[in-house]
Amino acid sequence: MQALADAQRTYVRVATGDPDGVGVSRADSYRALHAVYHPPSFPHLHFGGGAAGAGGSAARAGSSLEVDMDSAEGSTATKRPAAAADGEEAPAAKKAKPAQEDVEMEMEAEEAEEDSDDWKATMYYWRGELSFDGGKKMLTWKGAWVGSTRGLPSDQEFAASPNAFTLTSAKIKGGVSLSATAAELEPAAGLKSKFTGSYQLDQGDGLETFSDKTHMFKISAAPDGSVLVAARGTTEFGAFVSAGRLESGGSTGVQLTLARRYVDDADPRKKWTTADRVTTELLSDRQGAFADGGPWRAAAMKLKLS
Repeated sequence: MQALADAQRTYVRVATGDPDGVGVSRADSYRALHAVYHPPSFPHLHFGGGAAGAGGSAARAGSSLEVDMDSAEGSTATKRPAAAADGEEAPAAKKAKPAQEDVEMEMEAEEAEEDSDDWKATMYYWRGELSFDGGKKMLTWKGAWVGSTRGLPSDQEFAASPNAFTLTSAKIKGGVSLSATAAELEPAAGLKSKFTGSYQLDQGDGLETFSDKTHMFKISAAPDGSVLVAARGTTEFGAFVSAGRLESGGSTGVQLTLARRYVDDADPRKKWTTADRVTTELLSDRQGAFADGGPWRAAAMKLKLS
């Protein structure tokens, strides 16, 4: 017990800067206490005090705290950052976790940005000459398509587009007359078929050839005297509905313009599985489908159904 008391007094003198302890180092004092209180396998706290200051007080600004884990098999150390000494920069504080409200606002902003960049927000206008081969009893539609969010592209934009297409219809029963002076199909009402063929599309690696999986169309006489065309189909990019019209123009006398709107799987228009259904929707919207601007301005062709 006397050895313990001597070791404690020695440690106190050195740790506090007592003049009586100047002949004994702080390390010696610590080892004395360590030998008495802590066997090698006992975990302990090691207080490393700073140099003694004026008046015998320890310099607290330079103190640190670390935990040593000593064991007979080996040792590991887990350290906490020391407080910054005078003139040193303190460790950076951990960034506060954003509030739930901030997280929700950021998510909403990201979703709005995604919506604005959604490629389905673009309408794809296909325009080309429509001709009829009486021998094969087939229609051929050949031209180019242009994507636009600003409405019908100009003639110059269609002419400059590299996105060419050539589609042919299935065999048509009966005769078809294409007038060189007016957009007429005889008989116009109820004529329907399907298109097959290919078109060009550049997805960043140059033009590639693609084909629709299905493409059904129907040509009808519209109430305003125009010739309405509606279509419904599927591609590897998704399902689409189309609205358009036949007009005078081109060397064959007839020009077909069809605006294509791609729809999501959850969109009600995904269930419009035939061109007849699209035609019904367009004909029922007399104010929108036959107003100035074209059938693609109908409610059925909006980005989202209201």
